[in-house]
Amino acid sequence: MISSTSSKVSSYVAGMAKRAFSTTSVTPKEFAHITVRKQKKLVPLEVGIPRSFLPKQKPLYPEYPYGKAVLFKQSDRGLYGGQTIQFGNQISEFRNKSRRTWLPNINRHKLWSETLRRDINIKTTSRVLRTITKEGGIDRYLTKDKPSRIKGLGITGWRLRYKVLSKQEAQDKASPKIIEEVQSADKTIPVFFKHTTASGSEVKITVGRRKLLQYLFNVLNGNKDEKAQSFRVFISAYGSKSSEEIISLLDQNSFDLSKISV
Repeated sequence: MISSTSSKVSSYVAGMAKRAFSTTSVTPKEFAHITVRKQKKLVPLEVGIPRSFLPKQKPLYPEYPYGKAVLFKQSDRGLYGGQTIQFGNQISEFRNKSRRTWLPNINRHKLWSETLRRDINIKTTSRVLRTITKEGGIDRYLTKDKPSRIKGLGITGWRLRYKVLSKQEAQDKASPKIIEEVQSADKTIPVFFKHTTASGSEVKITVGRRKLLQYLFNVLNGNKDEKAQSFRVFISAYGSKSSEEIISLLDQNSFDLSKISV
């Protein structure tokens, strides 16, 4: 009698342990609710299409490949990493089942963006916050090209990604590119442009395009203390010129290129 009772108790404990710490493999369905969304087919804008198909205004952001959320709509207003509401059963001690739902661990955080130079106040899940810390910042998290990362961004993350990439592209265009480095005395001088003067000699320019525009502005006005025209008018006239054209204008106006060259 005692052995049968002990066997029942041991089987009951084993059953509870198995139910609480199951090691069975589960098919990953993390992004299933994203990939199965039915997207609206976009009509390509071509010459000759009816005017009714044209958008009323130009969209500010490119279209998100996976569209709006259907099951868990608040995931479009934050960084949820593809997490969604979960459904299941709450099982009592007597194996009675009652339906319940689980929400991700969502909190609001201020995350500093090095590219945008400001804090981004946004809702994130704990899993996404750990990933951002591991990546080294929200900029790296948003700009990663891994397909699973794009799926988990949502509309808000997709728009933030567009802002960060646009800002980085603008910074790359504005920053001067070093084409050569010249060793002089005890320091290294970067070279940004090479120019052939009217006499046929080649000079290596050591300043960027913005500095070249400032020199040209001072030369055209004769004296940097007495400006004949505003800098805004000057930029509208010469801001679109290439660096080679700006250097040529400086050379034509008898500017001493030795000040900015090696």
